[in-house]
Amino acid sequence: MLDKSEPSRAIANCLRCLRLGLEIRDLDYMGAWLHQAQELVAIQGSDEQHAQVLAYENEVRHLRETEEDGGRRSALLAEHPLVVGREKILCRRASRLTASAA
Repeated sequence: MLDKSEPSRAIANCLRCLRLGLEIRDLDYMGAWLHQAQELVAIQGSDEQHAQVLAYENEVRHLRETEEDGGRRSALLAEHPLVVGREKILCRRASRLTASAA
């Protein structure tokens, strides 16, 4: 059974990763986390979390309109294996929580 705090923690992880994606301006990275966040918020998200996800949706839309590279994975992310490793760990956790909540 899914602990009530688990979706909230998974959403918080997604939001942290979205913030990182925004800092490094990586649309691929943000797109993956935005999708996870949208699924989790639809299952169990607070009004504040809904608003935060909506704000990131708008940021992604704005970046897509302004990015010259078409949203290719940023070199900054590729150069930092710790970030990539953390991404994989958090993504696995969020995926498991999404699957168990459905």
